Amino acid sequence: MNKYLLKFASIIFIILFIATISYLIFENFSFFSAQKIVLSTSDQPMMTKLGPAVRVTNNDGVQNILAGPVYFDLRSMPWFTQATVYLTFKSAGINLENMAYQTGPGFQYQTVEPLLVEAIGDGWTKATFSFEMSKIYQKRNVRRFLISVSPSDENHIKSLILKELTIYLNK
Repeated sequence: MNKYLLKFASIIFIILFIATISYLIFENFSFFSAQKIVLSTSDQPMMTKLGPAVRVTNNDGVQNILAGPVYFDLRSMPWFTQATVYLTFKSAGINLENMAYQTGPGFQYQTVEPLLVEAIGDGWTKATFSFEMSKIYQKRNVRRFLISVSPSDENHIKSLILKELTIYLNK
């Protein structure tokens, strides 16, 4: 009886070990050739929050960009070759100009115009940007991006309300 119980327990432990290893591999390596990252109001393992803090406020699940430029860092593995960034925002006195990626140490950035800007309803706009990851300067798998904004002619409290920033990394 003990021999069968020991054999059964061994099989269960082997199955649990294989399931744990499979889960860890699935979490760290994308089998679908893409990985989705969504910006939150706090630092994440893959992406930092928008900064500097004096230019960004967080209200009711959205981020208000008060002045530009604002930046964020993306931590990604080197095998990703393409990044597609989707910004969902509403202009409240400040307009989105473009995004930029760091091309060298210090303040060396290359601006990128949106590929597509579309109105999605209730004053919200969605801008799509595309970046080739090999052109972006990286230090220890960290790449820096800027969001550039400009004030409009309106005379009320100025901000760009950022509802969502989503990045899809592709191989």
